Amino acid sequence: MSAPQDQEDRREAEAARKQEEAARKQEEAARKQAEALRRDREKAARAAAKEAARAERDRERALRDAGKAHRDRERAERNAQREVERLRAEQERAVREVEKEADQAQREAERAAQEAALAAQRAARQVERVRLRARAAEDEPAAEEPPLPPGLAVLWRPAPAGRRGPRPGLTLAGIARAAIDLADAEGLPALSMARVAERLGVTTMALYRYVSSKDDLLALMLDTALAESSPAEPVPGEGWRPALERWCAEQLALAAAHPWSVQPPVTSALPGPARVALLDRGLRALEGTPLTWDERVAVIGRLALHVLSEGQLVAADVLARRAAAAAAGSDAAGGGEPGPVLHPALLDFATLLRSVVDPAAFPALGAALDGGGFDDGAPDPAGGEGGDELLGLRLMLDGVEALMVRARAREAAG
Repeated sequence: MSAPQDQEDRREAEAARKQEEAARKQEEAARKQAEALRRDREKAARAAAKEAARAERDRERALRDAGKAHRDRERAERNAQREVERLRAEQERAVREVEKEADQAQREAERAAQEAALAAQRAARQVERVRLRARAAEDEPAAEEPPLPPGLAVLWRPAPAGRRGPRPGLTLAGIARAAIDLADAEGLPALSMARVAERLGVTTMALYRYVSSKDDLLALMLDTALAESSPAEPVPGEGWRPALERWCAEQLALAAAHPWSVQPPVTSALPGPARVALLDRGLRALEGTPLTWDERVAVIGRLALHVLSEGQLVAADVLARRAAAAAAGSDAAGGGEPGPVLHPALLDFATLLRSVVDPAAFPALGAALDGGGFDDGAPDPAGGEGGDELLGLRLMLDGVEALMVRARAREAAG
């Protein structure tokens, strides 16, 4: 073979080898591309499966939320029905209680007549003992008053100004005012001896020199608030009924001004001078009526319980509206968006009923709502004409008037 032919064969072999190498590279590139496509398909399949699983979970969650909303609505309907039944039962119980108390008062009056003779004898013996003590006291130095328990002493017998020891830096009036301001501003849960001492700029132990316990402080607060709100004397020429209406309205006004005053444990505080004066004014409203003393005390006691219950509703309404106003204005005061406010149904029972009652399912209740039967506001603190706010009080006073009719008939019968 000639040299030119060998060179031609080598060039052809080299060209064939290069073509084969190029084909191999193309095949390798195709294989890699196919592998990449396979991985992309698997990745897309996994993403699609994950999206489908998430969609299924969202669907199940939506079903659970819908079920919960349905159960919540049913629960709200049941609660509203129970509340309506409870209110009706309470009204019926109140009517039965008034009737029962009137009958009991009549029996107590008859029993009081039997005890009157014994009471007169006891009074005569007591007068004789007082006379003998007075005769003996003429020859002896005046004895000191017997000590009172600390809770009563702080209300009735303040420490004399001339006692030995360091000069007092506080007064009971100042302590009571600081505690009242704190309870008015932040509520009864915020009240403590330490917080009151902080307001007064003294230590807690220094405050205990004047008021021995928080219960004594509560009694002092209540009596101070009563003294500031109660008139000194009843209106001249006022009849027993308007006098008692005013007596009750003044206490409701106190509950509106100081919601803590009708909250436990303030309601069980020991009686101070202002509270005793309030009781005396209530009894004086019944002067000139045919009721016995037992009946008068029973009437005042039942009215006090009624006013306490109504006062707690007034206080709850005042606190709820304050909370709503504070929530609405807290952010707005700083220049931001207004804060959340309470739902109107939380402030108005009639609105709550309208939001859940179906007139077709509860026709009587629906008619009562349409007729405004549940549109009752808080009792009018001034005691003026205000619709049905004082209906409960008027019903009770109607019962007292019926009791007076029976008392007059009893007197007429001899």
